[in-house]
Amino acid sequence: MRTNLRITGSVDQFVDLRTSDLQTKPDGSFRTGDIFLQHPTRLGLYKCIGRMTDEIKIRPVGHENVALHAPTYEDVAMAPGAGVLEEAVLFGSGRPEAGILLFVKAGCDVDREGLVDSVWEALEREFEEGRVPVKVRKEMLVVVCGGVVPRTTKGNFVRSEIYIEFEEDINEAYTLV
Repeated sequence: MRTNLRITGSVDQFVDLRTSDLQTKPDGSFRTGDIFLQHPTRLGLYKCIGRMTDEIKIRPVGHENVALHAPTYEDVAMAPGAGVLEEAVLFGSGRPEAGILLFVKAGCDVDREGLVDSVWEALEREFEEGRVPVKVRKEMLVVVCGGVVPRTTKGNFVRSEIYIEFEEDINEAYTLV
């Protein structure tokens, strides 16, 4: 961030900070790109559920935050399941590890275990070859049958809505590891 500083006064030396570059809205506020969910019962409390980017930051135990480029993981997951998968969505922001929701196309009869095995093997190969920085455990691959993927009018999936709508599936994955 670049800002203009102006020193005023000769004794107190206050700093006048001009932040007009950040003020992107008419009321003087600005967008951070963070996505918050209001607490269901406690007014004024919010939970940050992610950002409006394709980057997921996980917090592995004993390590600094690790940023994962979600489309890379999602593309790897889609390849072995191309015939049966509608979408693959990386999750795990703020959690100790990442996982992937594997949305099965409507009407597809799928061998869940076989799908998970093939996706996991593809992810392991990418990790071993250095194309993805962090492993995804097999238990963190969640097969979703019959789920409707929230989409924009352009057809892109809406990551934040998926996290909200499939929160139970995501939380269940963390109880298994």
